[in-house]
Amino acid sequence: EWADLKEIIEAKKKTAPYVAHHLFSYAKSMWNWAIAEEGYGLTTSPLDRKKPSKIIG
Repeated sequence: EWADLKEIIEAKKKTAPYVAHHLFSYAKSMWNWAIAEEGYGLTTSPLDRKKPSKIIG
């Protein structure tokens, strides 16, 4: 869920912004993979239309 991921990313951006960017990227890739697999019941990603620069800076 987006709220959980956002909490983790915002906590990490305070101490290591580059790690927060990596977390965002890996999470987006994971969701895109799960959607493409069509076996997890996912049709959208909570990261759709989210920009790391707006969230992390």
